[in-house]
Amino acid sequence: MIEFVTGLVMVLLAMKYSPRFFPLYYFSQFDLSMVEPSILFDNFPQALINQAYAECGAFFLFFTALIIACATDLFGMVIPQFVTVWLMPVGVILSYYQVTYVGWQKSMLGVLLGYGGIWIVAKGYQFFTKREGIGLGDAELLGMIGAFLGPVGAWFALMIASFIGAIGGGGYLFLSGKSRLTRMPFGPFIAFGATIYFFLRENLLQFFFR
Repeated sequence: MIEFVTGLVMVLLAMKYSPRFFPLYYFSQFDLSMVEPSILFDNFPQALINQAYAECGAFFLFFTALIIACATDLFGMVIPQFVTVWLMPVGVILSYYQVTYVGWQKSMLGVLLGYGGIWIVAKGYQFFTKREGIGLGDAELLGMIGAFLGPVGAWFALMIASFIGAIGGGGYLFLSGKSRLTRMPFGPFIAFGATIYFFLRENLLQFFFR
C-alpha cells in the first residue's frame, strides 16, 4: 500500500508540473484555455519551465517526508523529527529563494501557526484531563507542512484531517468495540489533508473565499 500511494502521488506530482503530461502549472500562470497544449510546449519561456521543475523537486521532498511520517506513525506511533523539524528550515529557505509558491514570510508564519496551534491544543487537553491527547510529533508534522504550504495550507490540512479523522477513527472504534481512549495515529490524516490541499488548492480557496 505504501509503494502504491508513493507511486500514485509522484505520478500526480509529475502530471501537475510537466507540460508534456498535463500542464496545470502553466495554465495557472497564463490564460491558455483556448490554446492546444501540444503547440505551446516549445514556446514556453525556459525560466518558467525551470521554475516548474524546481518547484516539483521541492514538493517531491515534501511528499517523501509525508509518506515516511505516515508509515512510521502507522507502524510505530512515532513521527521522526528528520522529516518534520529538520525540514522546517528547508521549507523556509526554499520559499525565500522562491522555489515554492509560498513567500518566506508566509512560510515562517505557517511553521509558527502549524506547530503552535496543535501545541496549544495538546497542552490544554493535557492540563485539563491529566493525560496526553495529541502528540507533539503531529504538531511538528503540521509545522513542516506550514513551511511548505503556508498558514492557509496548514489550516486546511488540520481541518481536513480533523473531519476525516473523526469519521474514520470513530468508525474504527465503533466496529472494533475499543474504548474511545484508544491511541490512534493522527499523522496520516494530517498528511492526507495536506495532499488534498496541495492538489486542489485553487478549488478550495475559490470555494471558501470567493
